[in-house]
Amino acid sequence: MLLHEGDGTTVRMHLQFGVNAVSERNLFWNFSDTIAPGSGFDPDADWLEVYVKPGLSFETALDTGPVLYGKLSGVASYTFGTDAYDFGDTGRATLEEAYLGLEAGLGAGRRSMFRSARAN
Repeated sequence: MLLHEGDGTTVRMHLQFGVNAVSERNLFWNFSDTIAPGSGFDPDADWLEVYVKPGLSFETALDTGPVLYGKLSGVASYTFGTDAYDFGDTGRATLEEAYLGLEAGLGAGRRSMFRSARAN
């Protein structure tokens, strides 16, 4: 979503989300019954995974010609029920993307880019 555009600067908001419903039977080929029958591991599992990923990015043209840009986003996820690895009702919120870069032309008549490293 475009939040601001003008004076050589563009600011955007980003939003991504997803849902994944999973139902598994005989997980790991029911190997737990063969190797560790007393472990209590249930080879059948049903769970629901959800996530939301909001973010903010910008791009601004500097007076000298280069373009400064960047993005910051996070992700929050949660698992309802017990997943394949026997973990239940778990969730996390973490930094997903954080980067800052500079795009500049190099040489007369040639457009090349010099970009920063990106941390994901």
